[in-house]
Amino acid sequence: MRNINRALLALIVAATPLSGALGGCSDSSDEKNTTDELSEDCSLNSDCGDPLICAFSRCHKQCAADRDCPTGQRCVTGEEDDAEEADKPGVCQLPIEKECEEDRDCNGGQYCGPDQECRDGCNDDSDCNLIKDYTVCTPSNVCAKEDEVGSDGDLPPAGGGSEGGAGGATGAGGGSGGASEPTPGDAGAGGEPAMGSGGAGGASGGTGGTTGGKTGDGGAPSGDDCSLEDVGNDSRDEATPYEFDTEFAGCLQSREDTDWYEFTTPEEPVQGGWLLVGMKDVGTSGGFYLTVYSTEDNAQLQQGYGYQGANGVVYLPVAAGKTFRAEVKMYSAIPPEYTFYASYTPLMDEYEPNDTREEAKPIALGEEIRGHAFQGFASATAPTNDEDWYEVDLAAGNMQITLDQPETIGHYVYLYDETGAQKGGNTYGTAGVDVSYEWTSLDRGKYYVVVRYYTGQMSRGQATTAPDFETEPYVLTVTQD
Repeated sequence: MRNINRALLALIVAATPLSGALGGCSDSSDEKNTTDELSEDCSLNSDCGDPLICAFSRCHKQCAADRDCPTGQRCVTGEEDDAEEADKPGVCQLPIEKECEEDRDCNGGQYCGPDQECRDGCNDDSDCNLIKDYTVCTPSNVCAKEDEVGSDGDLPPAGGGSEGGAGGATGAGGGSGGASEPTPGDAGAGGEPAMGSGGAGGASGGTGGTTGGKTGDGGAPSGDDCSLEDVGNDSRDEATPYEFDTEFAGCLQSREDTDWYEFTTPEEPVQGGWLLVGMKDVGTSGGFYLTVYSTEDNAQLQQGYGYQGANGVVYLPVAAGKTFRAEVKMYSAIPPEYTFYASYTPLMDEYEPNDTREEAKPIALGEEIRGHAFQGFASATAPTNDEDWYEVDLAAGNMQITLDQPETIGHYVYLYDETGAQKGGNTYGTAGVDVSYEWTSLDRGKYYVVVRYYTGQMSRGQATTAPDFETEPYVLTVTQD
């Protein structure tokens, strides 16, 4: 029997750069608006738009039953059994979190069921009482609805019902098959025969399935006919070397196949920049996961996905001179041939490196200084807040600073004397809010003005199209009476 070990679920809610939310009931336009927020990366509930919460490092809608979720999503246990809102113990499972091949593909206390879908794990029926309707603990140790299980008390295997016909001895064709709710891309969803059923193709299978199927391949899923040569990039140690701003045609040879690519960001500029990794020209019958890893600790930095013809993009701020890898693997059904691409947008800052007092850059009174408080990922460890140091000679008297803030980033401003001692207080502003401050009764001498990252949108993300890279600088001006 499996032991259930669920992590804790935070219950704070606040804002994210994207807006929109779902109430207890929703129409199609509500769901469309909220889809833009769901699946955003998060660490705290405050990273998500109200009333979404952070679970499994992504923003989710809370739920108590499937009916609370956007169409087609399952309500699953979140990361805490004893949530403060006892009537809302679950979260709506995102499409990217549903499909699986093995237990490690699933979140928290979930396991990969026979239907190759991530479900809440259980030891007995009492473990399946948190989410309405999912009341049966199956022999596979996952929770299911009563009408989902077969006569053996378990879920049907992915792609075919337990009563589907086998292929004819001469390849004449399989009988009708597929569960009543077919797994996308497998048998039933498009009339494909179940894995291994053989024959010339199954008859109609599953809700909405069409007749006919693939011939002579034992029921292999769609997308299996890869016309490209396997280049042998099946593991991270065999990753295909990739050059930015080129295109690489690839496809997955089987359900188990993965394609790996490796690339290194330039050493200059030292500030780093934005990495974008994408898939395009993806056909309508398959789906994929696209995951970016660091080579420093082999940690996953960001994951995106695409399905039913949708392209996928992953982007994140990265450090200069670092090597990363991207993995392409199947999601729901093998994608047909695809085009892989990646680009790197350097963040230009003429004053870098100026992250310490020893590296402070001289500036003049009245000069408009355009800089960026930016730190990119090199590993799973979150980058520290960037500091920009500037050196200025002041006469005795008062000194003023103004800081015009970009729309997406907020900053602190500090003043230090020549010995490194902080002078007075500091000022700060949130993203898009300009600030000004005055230090009075200063002695003549050398001083250091420090601009430090405070808050704003520098997070990783994913989209179906490349986002506009935010390169707007802050503008710092130092003056004296």
